[in-house]
Amino acid sequence: MQIPVLPAFLALPFLFAFTGCAANQEIQSPLAEDAVPPPIRLDYIDDRIDDRVRQISFIAGYRKFSDTDIWDRVDAETSAGIEYAHEVKNGLGFELGAMGSLGIKNGVSDNVDVTGAAAELYGGARYMWKRDRWTPYVGGGLSGILAGVDNDQGGQVADDQGFSAGVYLHGGVQYALNEWMYLGVDLRTLFGTSLDLETVEGDADYTQLGFAFGFRL
Repeated sequence: MQIPVLPAFLALPFLFAFTGCAANQEIQSPLAEDAVPPPIRLDYIDDRIDDRVRQISFIAGYRKFSDTDIWDRVDAETSAGIEYAHEVKNGLGFELGAMGSLGIKNGVSDNVDVTGAAAELYGGARYMWKRDRWTPYVGGGLSGILAGVDNDQGGQVADDQGFSAGVYLHGGVQYALNEWMYLGVDLRTLFGTSLDLETVEGDADYTQLGFAFGFRL
């Protein structure tokens, strides 16, 4: 049996095309199965912390006034505040903040309720070491504080307060939870103040231990 030459010759291109498609399908199919997306990185946090040069901290803590004449019954107060810090270059920058404290002592001598309070605005320089998971820092500058004591005896309130400027120093360490949020501990002192109240002279110097929660911007 003889195969016609011309029909066989005309069928060759179709045969080659069919075998080429089959070969391409066999070569490409394994590649398609292996083309999976790359794994997601989970170790990016430490690499990007250094990009954050501004931060806002919310601070809550405990304050102890050193003057026993003014703060005899309310020398221990709870405190809270907010602080903004901005690094300018190589760890050195500035900080601004507002801080307040409150202490209440009920039922002292002659049924007198005593309330001590203070409000403070401050600003100064700040230095932060190389940022990592743990970031130590120090800061200091000038502060203005409005502080005083109220004595309430049967609805009769004696309001005694004054304003003073002083110098503050503080330092602490922060721990990064991720690239934006952190927790911290802050030890702070204020000194050089002088209060001249209506009944007594003294100061509003204090030492404070605070705990911070903040955001890097």
